[in-house]
Amino acid sequence: MVFLLLAGLIGVMLERAHQSAVRVNAGLSIRSALGSLFSEYDADLYGEYGLLFYNEELSGGYEEAKLAAYMAAASLSPSGADLLRYHDPYVWVNDRYYAVDDHGIFFEREVVELMKVLEVTSLANELTHFSTLLDNANSAKDYLDDADSEYENTDWKEVFAEEESLEAEESSSQESTLETYPADTSTSAEEESLPESSGTGEESTGPGDTQQESTENASGESTTEEETTSEPDKAQKVEDEVNKSIIAQVKELLTDVGLTFYLGDTEGISGTDKEPTLSPGENHGIGMGGGDTLLNSVLFGEYILRYLSYYTVDKHASGMQYEVEYVLWGHDSDKANLLATVAAISGVRTAFNSVTILANPQLYEQAKEKAVAMVGWTGNALIIKLIELMLVAAWAYCESILDVRALCKGEKLPIVKSADEWTTTLGECVSKVLSGEAAESGDRGIDYKAYLRILLFLENREDKIMRTMQAIEWDMKRRDVVFSFGSCIYAMEVTARIKVEPVFSALTGLFVNDNELDNRIKIRWSHTY
Repeated sequence: MVFLLLAGLIGVMLERAHQSAVRVNAGLSIRSALGSLFSEYDADLYGEYGLLFYNEELSGGYEEAKLAAYMAAASLSPSGADLLRYHDPYVWVNDRYYAVDDHGIFFEREVVELMKVLEVTSLANELTHFSTLLDNANSAKDYLDDADSEYENTDWKEVFAEEESLEAEESSSQESTLETYPADTSTSAEEESLPESSGTGEESTGPGDTQQESTENASGESTTEEETTSEPDKAQKVEDEVNKSIIAQVKELLTDVGLTFYLGDTEGISGTDKEPTLSPGENHGIGMGGGDTLLNSVLFGEYILRYLSYYTVDKHASGMQYEVEYVLWGHDSDKANLLATVAAISGVRTAFNSVTILANPQLYEQAKEKAVAMVGWTGNALIIKLIELMLVAAWAYCESILDVRALCKGEKLPIVKSADEWTTTLGECVSKVLSGEAAESGDRGIDYKAYLRILLFLENREDKIMRTMQAIEWDMKRRDVVFSFGSCIYAMEVTARIKVEPVFSALTGLFVNDNELDNRIKIRWSHTY
């Protein structure tokens, strides 16, 4: 009896070890199955924006059946490993974590991981480029050293004598050639005979008439096509104008006036007027905190500037043109977002320009003289000082408008200007603003993109994330692809149940219930960089 009890105890311990080994193998299998499932990522999204998400709308669902099939295939162990085999895997998904869930926290994580990879790759490329430049510099130095040594060891008198003898030989050979061969006139005779054999006179009239007729026909067809295509467009335009409310028309008019005031020339500005929509997500209680939020904000802003369009870069063929400006402000039209952006940049420039005026005696003296001329008769120093500061602010604002126009043309401007880089005088600043002039640019400073980077860093984190998803989703739908961030899965939490046949059944039957042989494995898994 003691022997049986001891053997049973050993058998139970062995069976428990066997069960644990099979569970470890099943855990590896379910992880591999999830990896296989997430390898069916949205190729269009990855190709355009570099993001890896599993789009359940494209895959048609059936994730649980796919995972069970993957696990069943993985359980077919090679010979010699039958102890690790399990049977009848059954998988169900406990939870799905979509890109839009928890205020877009999973979308941000994917973007940050992508940018870390890209930045490390960029740094490696820069180091490689620097190493190549260093090697080239060393090679150039060796070449110059060899050239110097060769120069010092060369007998230049002998070299010059050889060159003079060669020149004398060439001149004598040229004189002998001219005396031996007469001038060749066959070429000119052939050229004179060419017009006679060029064909009959029919070619001068027939093809010309045919070409003229074809041109007229082509122009006639293009005119007819223009007439046929323009009539529906005109009717649609009239209908759209009628459907607009008075408030919307006034708002659009004010936006156009503001853009004209800031940019001077509004030709080519996008007039897209449509607000992107985004499916609402669930809240898993993860929240927006945690992690290095400063680093995440910088990397997320760099992603936006890398993949989304803005005013000074190439635009899409259709749809929203100023996506970065939309991320900043969220207005329902390109014009409104652009106006808000240039106004914000103008405010930043006004502050820096005020510093320039106050710190430069030449510029500040103009404001003091103007203030004295305006209110000096009052004899009140406080009023004079107040007018001085108002003139400084107005002058800085006028200069900032000219700065914005230069930035929107792709130029660079210093953050704080010097007196030599200043564009206007106090007396002519208003006239230059009204005439549509721009500030004088230079080689140093930052451009429009750098100001967008600053504004993105200051933008609310949640708004920035959600609007970025909205802009991407709208662009993907514009490409006529099936896409919605509400269907993009970042991670899954799954439970797998397996059955294991006991190896030591004769011994474990006394101590182990059959129900205990059903094993459940719970795993949360995400596919990212």
